[in-house]
Amino acid sequence: MKLQQQELIALDNSLKLKFKNFYSGESNGMFHTKYPHARLLFCIDCNEGSFLEDGGGRIFLQRGMWLLVPPFAEIRHCHLKHQRLSIHFNFSMLHGMEILSCFAFTQHGIAPELLPLAESMNTGAIEPMQFLNGAHLLVRTILHRLVQMPEFE
Repeated sequence: MKLQQQELIALDNSLKLKFKNFYSGESNGMFHTKYPHARLLFCIDCNEGSFLEDGGGRIFLQRGMWLLVPPFAEIRHCHLKHQRLSIHFNFSMLHGMEILSCFAFTQHGIAPELLPLAESMNTGAIEPMQFLNGAHLLVRTILHRLVQMPEFE
């Protein structure tokens, strides 16, 4: 299906990302966190034993894994010299945050094709505008995968 220019502009305007925070680098330790916005975590490199728990079970982290944490979800995460990229955001799509809030638990998957982008963002090897474009690409790609899941059919 080919979208018309007006439809593309309307779609883009309906999905305005509002970034709240970014974290890239190495973390080590056990943390409990809860935020009023969504978080996209991307595992760049992690040692065996790193995990995330959100009440729905323990998710063992692996290289190339993405995790989408819904707003107000309390998670416990354990990082053992874990390289990660964390993007905190809201988005303005009609009922967008409600869609994410309907998930009781963290959604996750593997996206090795996004790993080079996340690695470049993590090392600071790109300019600020490239970082923001990369953040947009990562979040939009994962949101697209999320709405492709069977729960939305």
